[in-house]
Amino acid sequence: MEDTIADQYLEREIDIILGGGARHFDPARREDGKDAAALFAQRGYTVVRTSAELQAAEKGVPLLGLFHNDHIPYIIDRQNFSDRWSDIPDLPRMMQAALAQIAPYAGGFFMQVEAARIDHAGHANDAATIVKEYLEFDRCIALAMEFQRNVPDTLVVVTTDHGCGGTMINGEGRDFLATNMAVRRLHAVPHSYEHFIQTHRDASDPAGIRADLAALVPQPNVSEDMIEAAVAETLAHLEERPLWQEAFGSIMHRFNRGFGVHFTTQNHTGEMVELTAFGAGKDAMGGFYSQMINYTMPSAL
Repeated sequence: MEDTIADQYLEREIDIILGGGARHFDPARREDGKDAAALFAQRGYTVVRTSAELQAAEKGVPLLGLFHNDHIPYIIDRQNFSDRWSDIPDLPRMMQAALAQIAPYAGGFFMQVEAARIDHAGHANDAATIVKEYLEFDRCIALAMEFQRNVPDTLVVVTTDHGCGGTMINGEGRDFLATNMAVRRLHAVPHSYEHFIQTHRDASDPAGIRADLAALVPQPNVSEDMIEAAVAETLAHLEERPLWQEAFGSIMHRFNRGFGVHFTTQNHTGEMVELTAFGAGKDAMGGFYSQMINYTMPSAL
C-alpha cells in the first residue's frame, strides 16, 4: 500500500512532501523495482535527503524530502543520540522549509503537518516518548500561529483523528500532591522503547538489557525484583519471537505508576478529541461533531 501512496503523490502533483519512508521510493526496496524518486526528479522536483540539503533547496520549486528509510525516529532519540540522527530535520524545521517553499504562491495553499508518531508511541504505551512528540508538535502550532498573524486570511486547524492508548495522568501521593513530581520524571527518560528494541533485538547482551531497561524507569520505589522480572520477561520474549513496541510496553506497565501515567489499552480509543481553529473561517469550526470532520473542514475552507 505504501508504495502505491508514494506513486499517488506524484500523480496528484502534491507540491511538497517531507518525511520518512524513503524505502517506498527506492527501486531496491520496492516490489516493482520502480525508482520513484527519479520519477519525481524528472518531473521537476528537488529531491533532498538531509537537513542541509533541505536548507539549500531552491525556493518555489516542488520538493520531495526523504530523510529516513522508515518512520522518522522519535524526537527523544534524535535529541539524545544526535550524532546518529543529525542529518534528519525535526518537524518544525520541515514545516518552516515548506512555508518558505510555498511563500511565492499568491493563490493560497493547503498544508498538512502531522505528528504521526504520537500514535505509534501511544500503541506502545511509551509515556515519555508521547510527551516529547507532543512538545515537538507544539512548536509547529506556534509556527502556524505566527504565520497566521502575518497572513491574516490563513485558517489554522489543530485536530486529531482519534485517541490511542487511553493515556491518562493519575493523581499520585497524599492529596495527589506528588502528581507533578511523578510526571516530571518522564523528562529523565533517555530514549524510546523503540530504541531499546532496536539496540537489543538479538538478546546478545543481557547486562546491557538490564542497564538500559533500568534507565527507562528513573524513579523511586522501583525494586530490584521489579527490574529483574522485567528483564527476564524481555529476554524470554526475545528468545521466542521479535519484540515489538507494544509487547515491550506491556512488560513496562509495572513501572507506569511512578510516572503518574496510566493507559487503558494499546489500541485506538473512542474518547472525544480536540478540534480547534483560529484565523479566517474559524467560526465555521465549533461545537461537537460525530466524526464529521471530513464535512466540516471543507466547509470552513
